[in-house]
Amino acid sequence: MPFGSRRVVTGLDVGATSVKAVRLAHTARGATLLGLAIADIGRDVDEAPSDGPKVDRLSEAIREVLHRCGAGAHRQPSVVTAVGGAGVSIKHVAFPPMPRHVLAESIHWEARKHVPFGESEFVLDFQILDTAGEEENGKMQVLLAAVETKLVDEHIAALAIAGVEPDTVDLVPLVLMNEADEEGLLNSSTIAVVDLGVSAINLAIHRRGGLFFSRTIPLLPAGRLAKGDNSARKGTWSRTEKGGAPEPAPDAEDDSWREVALSEIRRSLTFYNNETGKKGIEKMYLTGGRALVPGIATELTDGVGISTEVMDPLKSMRDSVVEIGDLAERGPRFALAMGLARRT
Repeated sequence: MPFGSRRVVTGLDVGATSVKAVRLAHTARGATLLGLAIADIGRDVDEAPSDGPKVDRLSEAIREVLHRCGAGAHRQPSVVTAVGGAGVSIKHVAFPPMPRHVLAESIHWEARKHVPFGESEFVLDFQILDTAGEEENGKMQVLLAAVETKLVDEHIAALAIAGVEPDTVDLVPLVLMNEADEEGLLNSSTIAVVDLGVSAINLAIHRRGGLFFSRTIPLLPAGRLAKGDNSARKGTWSRTEKGGAPEPAPDAEDDSWREVALSEIRRSLTFYNNETGKKGIEKMYLTGGRALVPGIATELTDGVGISTEVMDPLKSMRDSVVEIGDLAERGPRFALAMGLARRT
């Protein structure tokens, strides 16, 4: 990027109960915060996302946050957003050594063996990982990132109703891990980022060489595990090519979300250790609205046995042309939107 020029990017996080936006200006000197906003959309458990009232509230919230963060004044704002959940799969897979162009030609068909989408169409990308000294049996380590086409189409359609055409649609686990990198948190050999949302818990584990484990744990409003869909009860697992997914967790009918979070995070870390044989997560970082619950980091530190901290991207954003005000106390809620806005 030429010195003195800048690109303005708006990160748009469309959650289950709220919409968040962060607007950054990127120059050779770094990023400057131009605006941020949050708007609640509420949640009705018996109302499908495609229902009229829900769509109306969502569209209104999207337009509101874009206007309040300054992007609404521009006819074609550069917007980056993300999708997550059961339609996203991120896996660390071993392939026989081959040139990149050969891998690119065959990767989509090979990916069918590793993604949990059946016959559904999906969009795929990959990255060859730099895991010098850690290759197993001379194999090439590849990060596969796949998302169901219908999930992306539905997300783009929802934004279109609000008059938004995103430049990029990213994947939630990758964005959160990239934000951790921007915060300088990937210096440790292995960390976990846990996004504590209202409708889901997103967990991603990063080891030097690249992200290769993630899981989404869908929740009902009261904090119970989602029922009815077996894949939802297991969560969405992204793991190595070895073995299969674990058995579904028992229903947590009377548990609070805190109990569910503790239990499911424990299970996820145990599964990661057993599948990869790479024990020793050094640090866990919390994002999302429920990361603001008093004492939750200490509770997870004691319950999981891993030092846990809350990740606050607003604290590290030193350059700002706007007053953050009361939103400074809600920094963890903006982790995803901040990670999206960092895309240049």
